[in-house]
Amino acid sequence: MSGDTRLRRALGLFETAGVSVAMMAPTAAMALNGALAASYARAAVPLAFVLAFATIGCVAFAFVTFARVYASPASVGTFNARGLGPFAGRLSGWALLLVYVLFAAGSAAEFGAFAAAACAYAGASIGWVPLALACLAVTAYVGTRPARTSSRAMLVVEGISVAAVVALCITIVARGGAHGNTLAPFSPSGGSLGGLGLATVFALLSFAGFEGAAVLGAESLEPTRTIPRALVASVALAGVLYVFVAYAQTIGFGIDAAGSAAFAASASPLGDLASRYANAAAAALVMGGAAISALAATLAAATGASRLVFSMANDAVLPERLGRVDATSGTPMAAYLTVIAISAVIVTGFALARASGTDAFAACGTIGVLALILIYGSVQVAALRLFAARWNLAQRFVPAIALVSLAATFTANVVPSAGGAPALYSVLVAAWLVLGAWIVRPRASRDAAAASEPAEPSR
Repeated sequence: MSGDTRLRRALGLFETAGVSVAMMAPTAAMALNGALAASYARAAVPLAFVLAFATIGCVAFAFVTFARVYASPASVGTFNARGLGPFAGRLSGWALLLVYVLFAAGSAAEFGAFAAAACAYAGASIGWVPLALACLAVTAYVGTRPARTSSRAMLVVEGISVAAVVALCITIVARGGAHGNTLAPFSPSGGSLGGLGLATVFALLSFAGFEGAAVLGAESLEPTRTIPRALVASVALAGVLYVFVAYAQTIGFGIDAAGSAAFAASASPLGDLASRYANAAAAALVMGGAAISALAATLAAATGASRLVFSMANDAVLPERLGRVDATSGTPMAAYLTVIAISAVIVTGFALARASGTDAFAACGTIGVLALILIYGSVQVAALRLFAARWNLAQRFVPAIALVSLAATFTANVVPSAGGAPALYSVLVAAWLVLGAWIVRPRASRDAAAASEPAEPSR
């Protein structure tokens, strides 16, 4: 292990965008979130994804603006430190650490669930837990290779899984689905506006993690150019993909009441559609692709979490040894393997509780997203404070629109309060923030150093 605390700059646009794309895990997202949205929007699922696409575009505006000026593995921690102060920056970094660790554990569980489903379509039976742990073992190896290697691996494996889903959706659209091609799914007439709003919540969750590329500020080539482009490209590509796949799924099941009900009730909509429009082998292939997508998401989330741990260790928030770079790979290996170990403990905990892989993913994802919404909102406020003076009126409205949309999303997830374990999710997020507020509390020497830095670097 080297004593160096500097990460190596080696990532171009392709590799940097790979982290954001992999963290969103488009294939895995469409394997679950479309059916959840159908429970509320009925046949208007594609419209829900159009609305979510527009909302996340507004959210991304602030991230792109910051990324054009600041490049740091602390990601939103640096953004909010500049706009809201050092304490807010460290606390938001602490909150994002929770998000990425839970996403790593949840995506590993999701891999286990999808891989088990793929095996079932192929006539084999295996539990999700050993598959999830195997996923973490693979990511432990790949993630400790040079960053360029792991980043390319993320984008390649996600590309393979997306290709399988796109091929299926093209087949469905070419055959006209159950009732023919129509623009009806882009109209809210099939359900209530309230139902469409709730469906948009699940559509928004599909974009969670788009900001992942921002943690590569110390590893990207020309980061203030590469990272903004990576953020824009990943959101644009994912948005177009989501809308197309949502449309194909909707017409594939059918736009009538029976079709919408079948879509909403499906535990494996992509697999069910592959069985209907192709065969069991195609279903196994598609679910295998979804599993690959979840593996890429595990790798991306662990990469993001390890860079945050690395940054916090160098800021004296976490133990110093976690802020060291491995001499061979040029990666923060100690930080990365710590994240993998914690993720394995979380997966094992769900296994001991006899939860399914899908339930483990849902729990980790929901808690993580509640924290992520707060982070996204804080970045909008920080951007308004720091950049409003140079923006025109229209630009100032973009973060404001994002704030309104995020507030609605958070409220829809918390009110009315769910029963059972989900009722504790918001409490867990609050407890994590309280703990973080004590751990990252202001310290005179550290904050004096932060205050002495310029508010904006020269361009």
